[in-house]
Amino acid sequence: MERHAPERIQPIMADGCQEVRRSSNLDGKKIRRYEGKLFTLKSLSSNLPTLLSSNNHSGGNASLIPPYALKKRAAFTLAEVLITLGIIGVVAALTLPTLISNHRKQVYITQLKKSVSTVENALKLVLADEGVDDLASTKFRDYVMNRDSNALRKYFNLSKDVTYLSANEREYRTLLIDKSSSEHGVMDMKVTGYGTPKKLGNCTLLSMADGSEICISSLSATSYSTYANVYIDVNGYDKYPNTFGYDMFFMMYNYNGSVMLSSHENYCGDAGFIDPACFDRVVMDGWQILY
Repeated sequence: MERHAPERIQPIMADGCQEVRRSSNLDGKKIRRYEGKLFTLKSLSSNLPTLLSSNNHSGGNASLIPPYALKKRAAFTLAEVLITLGIIGVVAALTLPTLISNHRKQVYITQLKKSVSTVENALKLVLADEGVDDLASTKFRDYVMNRDSNALRKYFNLSKDVTYLSANEREYRTLLIDKSSSEHGVMDMKVTGYGTPKKLGNCTLLSMADGSEICISSLSATSYSTYANVYIDVNGYDKYPNTFGYDMFFMMYNYNGSVMLSSHENYCGDAGFIDPACFDRVVMDGWQILY
């Protein structure tokens, strides 16, 4: 006579069910006994509504309902969601302007570094072409003074022919116009405060293919520490703020084509001062606009 291993039946559980493991003929599958009936876990879940209904109609004890069937699922209320969204909106409103300002400053600095390098590379190329060490000994000054577009295109990626800006026109380009103050308006320097801007001098304007503008003036005809004064508008006249220390900078290059620092960085912030101070400060601060 074939003998079967005895069933191992666990005690009655707190939820009124009894868990049975039939290791001999159910391959170890767990079943549950509910009010004298055996169910697999799958069939028990599918028959739960029927069992609950019959239990209630027969006057059974509601405490026999398995606890996982009565478990509540947590959820956010509409008021909580609206409050959270409101807080997020307030934080964004407070931080977004600063983030945008910092991003714009970084864009200006990236464009400034590119423009400074463009001028320096062009001057170095002039020296290499003519085989000299002194820009005063080259024809570059003649190219600039005569606004020779054909000659200058060899050294700069121009978008159009070279033009000329008078001192008044150059000054006007730096203004955020306020007709109530003066003929040309008041320069909102942002860095240097309010005041009548200095005359920037006549210069030869190079409109670059990347949208920037480089204006060169005061090229020395003899060997001197300062060879050229250069104004750079990193995003061009058509884009604001047209303000020194932000999208406009002034710098000097020496006779060997390298950009110079004037050690005036502490003056970036004084009213009316628009010499190389802000460019010096940007470089000294690790190519950052920290003001």
